[in-house]
Amino acid sequence: AGTALASSFRAEAAAMSFAIQKAPRHLPVIVYTDSMNVITALQAWNRTIFCRDLRRQRNADILQQILTDINLRSAPTRIVKVKSHRGIPLNEEADRWAGEASAAPSTDVEWFFSLEPPDQEMTFTWGDEEETVVTAEVNQVIKQWNVTADADMVEAVRAAGTMGGTFLVEEGRGRHLLQKSKTVRPWTPNEERRWMQLVGRVFPVNTYLRRIDKHPNGMCNWCKDKRETITHFQSCCPQFADNRTAAHHGIVRAVMGALAGAQLQDWVFYYETPFNQLPFVFQWTDEEREAQEKRRPDGVAWNPQTKTLLFLEFTRCMDHSHTMVEALERKSHQYDEAIDAVFRAQDKLKYGEKQVLHVSTLPMIFGVRGSVAYKEVCEHLEWFKLSAAKRDRILACGVREAIAGAADMCTARFAALRSLPRAPRRADGKRVRTVIPPEDGGKIG
Repeated sequence: AGTALASSFRAEAAAMSFAIQKAPRHLPVIVYTDSMNVITALQAWNRTIFCRDLRRQRNADILQQILTDINLRSAPTRIVKVKSHRGIPLNEEADRWAGEASAAPSTDVEWFFSLEPPDQEMTFTWGDEEETVVTAEVNQVIKQWNVTADADMVEAVRAAGTMGGTFLVEEGRGRHLLQKSKTVRPWTPNEERRWMQLVGRVFPVNTYLRRIDKHPNGMCNWCKDKRETITHFQSCCPQFADNRTAAHHGIVRAVMGALAGAQLQDWVFYYETPFNQLPFVFQWTDEEREAQEKRRPDGVAWNPQTKTLLFLEFTRCMDHSHTMVEALERKSHQYDEAIDAVFRAQDKLKYGEKQVLHVSTLPMIFGVRGSVAYKEVCEHLEWFKLSAAKRDRILACGVREAIAGAADMCTARFAALRSLPRAPRRADGKRVRTVIPPEDGGKIG
């Protein structure tokens, strides 16, 4: 490329464009790149603020070419971020080729893509000093990108093999619901930022800050004797118990509201209703009565036609596989005493007078970062005979609230930190940060 527009960004974007052009349009393709700048630019293309700033986008010709090529493909296109200089064979090979090319004699030729936009209302005019973009309707060019390519870009946070990549490719956790949750209610920029930090495990809890030498010991500011990991902050720290409860109730309200709004024939739903206010008879033992009567199940579904009673028990746990499996097992027995009490009451009635013939507990397991115990939850929802599309829509409502709840907790943590005593300042105005060495005098960290 000539010197006027030469940059590493332009080279990376050009390489991506050629890769997409060379791939057969009818076959799925994954493009690996170590340039997060290119990914961010592509993601930003369908944002209003970016459209207003097209006049300042020096590489708009290549970006439009990439998007146009993606739109012409009939198979999915996935763009994945990989870490550079980490020994990834193909990435290292690409770097070697780039080094050889940079050492070759320069042709000093100005190079631009030849653009033939699918919509003739968008044209590009390139001046000597500054590029200008003239467009009548940007949305005509990016319409298909909004529909298809943006669904793939949610996976461009990190590459497979990294923490975020491992999270995104994990099977059986309803990852497709992340994109569906955006149709329930678009993510805010803050929610998207916090989700990416939590998925990549770079949210600034104290253990992360300790790892980059920005915190003395990584311990929780409120618990003192516990290390502040993301799991501790989102799932355990008593400082944020009310925030966790609010996040939990948000998921319950969203899913129960979606179930009730689905207009399922013969089903009646109850949300956070005490046992003693439900239209069923519970025969508690003397030991159980005081503790159980005013207990509030998250959700109750009753079908008077089939005489089926279902307790829906929700949990919002850290979305590690072992944690979700443990939560599933624990929640399966959450209402064993209530089920026994229902059957004790029904046993005294004649068959035709019985209110309930079938009782079951349905654990609804959602993860902090938008995971779902998808297979198990789908099996539980078979009681309601939902179509796959309607079932996923209901679960996407829960995922959307999980994302919002996690972001709200991050906001609450920052607010709580501001109320803590500040570190003293030195004479030059910088804050004093004391690193506490280990007792054995060994290496810190």
